[in-house]
Amino acid sequence: MRNIIYLLVTVFFIPSLGAQTDDRLEALSKRIEELERQQEELIIQSQAQGNQVNSFLRNSFTLGGFFEAGITGIEGEDTDLQIFNSSNILGFNIAADYSPQLHFASQFITGLTYPLKNIHNNPQGNPDQREFGSLFFGAILTQGYVEYTYSPQFKIQAGLGYVPFGQALQQRELVLFWRRSGPQVLRNNDLVSALWSGIHLLGDFAIDGGGEWGYNLYTANPIDTSEVQMMGVGGRLWLSSYNDIFTGGLSGQVGKYTTGTDEIVGADARLKFGNWLVTTEYIRHVTEGDDPFSYYVEPGVFLADEKVILFGFGDYAQNPYEEVTDSSGGSVADDYKKWEYGAGVNWLPSPYTRLRMTFTFNEYVGGSARVDGQNRDYQSVDLSAGVAF
Repeated sequence: MRNIIYLLVTVFFIPSLGAQTDDRLEALSKRIEELERQQEELIIQSQAQGNQVNSFLRNSFTLGGFFEAGITGIEGEDTDLQIFNSSNILGFNIAADYSPQLHFASQFITGLTYPLKNIHNNPQGNPDQREFGSLFFGAILTQGYVEYTYSPQFKIQAGLGYVPFGQALQQRELVLFWRRSGPQVLRNNDLVSALWSGIHLLGDFAIDGGGEWGYNLYTANPIDTSEVQMMGVGGRLWLSSYNDIFTGGLSGQVGKYTTGTDEIVGADARLKFGNWLVTTEYIRHVTEGDDPFSYYVEPGVFLADEKVILFGFGDYAQNPYEEVTDSSGGSVADDYKKWEYGAGVNWLPSPYTRLRMTFTFNEYVGGSARVDGQNRDYQSVDLSAGVAF
């Protein structure tokens, strides 16, 4: 077939056009090859009858993402003044629809950061005071799953994704947080498994008079994988009123270890009235000893046609199992009880852009307020810009 096309081009077109350059012939050849490729794909689709897996891009393929950069300044009684461009994070979202029922979604995040070392300012750590470390590059696949929709009441996902636990842990785009990096529930390593993996069942139901309720049921790898017998399971029941004036839910996770079971519970609520929005959340990791837990309240008001957000926050967390690396390369106990409270402003010059300024007082309380005479309190100022695309 290809030889016949070349012959027809040579006999009928070349003489009539006169001398042609090699570039023109090469362009015609590429066009013919593209037509042949498209013809082969159409033949495959017509013959496969739905049971053929193909790896070419489809018209429903979409690409998006976000970029976020931040500058952080810290200072305290026993913390030197430091100002760094602390992070630059780029996220890519890729999705494809194969049919009205079958959908694929994924997210890949990469970033250049100057991480804060010895975060809780333990003099036994290395370094012996909190400070920004060397440049670090990292990348992670945060979600990648195939979703089949049988009905709005029953959907099934297979793969990996953000865990449907509370409010903050479900946030897929970092630029949507009012304060960069979000509340402490996201930064406490011993609270909850942040990603579901394996199978996720979900659905929602309409409520007479307005509003809806829904459920999530999923499998997940436990936080501590050193003594795992099998995957854990998690679930969530949630309710949303008419016009989303109220949204709240109850969440839980259970993991199986060789020494017993592991339970994590949580409750959350979001209230919206007029230009005001208040979000609150509580998560507790039930253990045989002291329980790691965290809770926060974050009220905010929208101004200037919702282009400006003024907000405040009170955020508490405690973790009796935190550790820090010491000078010998080992680890020492670094338990803490900590309040974060402060205020900030967001400016949204466009629906896709967020500029932030946040002032935070980091106050350690109880027996963890000082370690070997070293004060752990400090203040921070954070400036950040995020854009979605």
